[in-house]
Amino acid sequence: MFEISFLLFLKHLFFNLVLPILPWILFIYIFFWTKFKWVILYLLSFFVWTWVVAFSIFNLQIVHFWIWITEYFWLLLFLTLWFILKIYLRKNKLLNYVDTLKIKFNSDLLKSYKKLSLIQKVWFYIMSLFVSVFIVITFIFSINFPSYADDTFPNWHRPVMNIYQDGWVKVFWSEDEILWRWRLGYPIFIPIYKVVIVNFVWWFNDIYINLWQYLLFLFFLLFVFNFSFSKTNNLFLSILPIFLVIWLPLVFFHCTEGYMDLPSAIYSVLVIYFLYKYLSSDDYDMLSLWLLFGFILSNIKNDWLIVYFSWIIIAFAVLILITKKVKQFFKWFLKNKNSLYSSIFFALYFLLPFIIIKSYYGIWYNQASWEVSWVTFSFHPEIFSMLYPIFFNENNYNLILILFILVTYLVFKNLKSYIKSKMFFLYLSFLCIFSIFFIVFLFTSNYTFMMDQTTVNRVFTMCFIILCSFSSLLITNEN
Repeated sequence: MFEISFLLFLKHLFFNLVLPILPWILFIYIFFWTKFKWVILYLLSFFVWTWVVAFSIFNLQIVHFWIWITEYFWLLLFLTLWFILKIYLRKNKLLNYVDTLKIKFNSDLLKSYKKLSLIQKVWFYIMSLFVSVFIVITFIFSINFPSYADDTFPNWHRPVMNIYQDGWVKVFWSEDEILWRWRLGYPIFIPIYKVVIVNFVWWFNDIYINLWQYLLFLFFLLFVFNFSFSKTNNLFLSILPIFLVIWLPLVFFHCTEGYMDLPSAIYSVLVIYFLYKYLSSDDYDMLSLWLLFGFILSNIKNDWLIVYFSWIIIAFAVLILITKKVKQFFKWFLKNKNSLYSSIFFALYFLLPFIIIKSYYGIWYNQASWEVSWVTFSFHPEIFSMLYPIFFNENNYNLILILFILVTYLVFKNLKSYIKSKMFFLYLSFLCIFSIFFIVFLFTSNYTFMMDQTTVNRVFTMCFIILCSFSSLLITNEN
């Protein structure tokens, strides 16, 4: 029994790690040439491939195709032919692409360690130990316990079983069967991805189906470490954001269960990161890649288009208004044909299809419409009485509160110089998302979710993941 279980685990792990690489590499070569190399190329593979495959298969369901291994290979063949055609037409050298696949050891890591002070080295070891233990424990939990939470099974894993049995998604059908879930409006893409994995291993397993969630979180931690080190060149400051993230309440639960809140926070960080990269370099490829991740974000969970994605756009709009770059932004974006056409394609392929299906059934984005909780507008100052127990008594937000106060102090202390910098965008994105949640609790009947400490802990944790991810840059004001 142990042998069978262990072999099944290895199969799930193998396909979860290997299947993402080829579609993503081909996809990134087609749209972004050789822009991404070695570590970042492989890290991003896990963040994008799910959606390249899942959206492709979902779009095929509109004209009714099966969801099986064959569809994966047809997609792979299509991307390969597209890539070959591009090389032929543009007369590119294949060796230039091969060079991006080489994994090189970064000698700066060792140099950075030697430069750390004694106290920094001590804290580096302490934080590394905590992070390592957390990664190991969550891994052991993920491969030994099945999904059990209310949202996980009816919204994400029952559809996997149904799609696996049926072989396709009933997109246009009677309303109680479309998209195969309890809450019909929730995006179907994660279940579709998991069905592809299940097809490759020929078995639905209640435990290993959660591997995607864990691996996504692991790749996210590596991604945060990578971009923090690339900006600070300091090992202590690079491990700090990861340590702060794992310190947050509910992170253990969300990276081992199938809830979609953590992936929403992760993809929000990616959206903000690529907008930050665009602001750093005026690289319009980064802008189209930001849009790609934004469209993906809007289809992870039902309400993230109108919460996370929308308010990141607002934060970006505020910054370019302050810096008086609105005209320049649109002028250069419209002139950059490759980025413009790529962005239009991403919108047509990764955003519109599911919105069309939702509009067809009149579902849209309020999955709790039966509560009508968003309609009531009133003032609920009683939520302020919950701030102390939330941050000091019942949850371990206390450490993160120190970070929040410190970063806010640094921003407002140097506001004149800070407000026109791209660093301000990182803080403003977090502040906009955090504020809109707080306003909803303060002025609508959703205040009950703060009073009983249910939804409030979940959304605050996701907001603080965004802040923690950029903490090393915000503390050092590293542009």
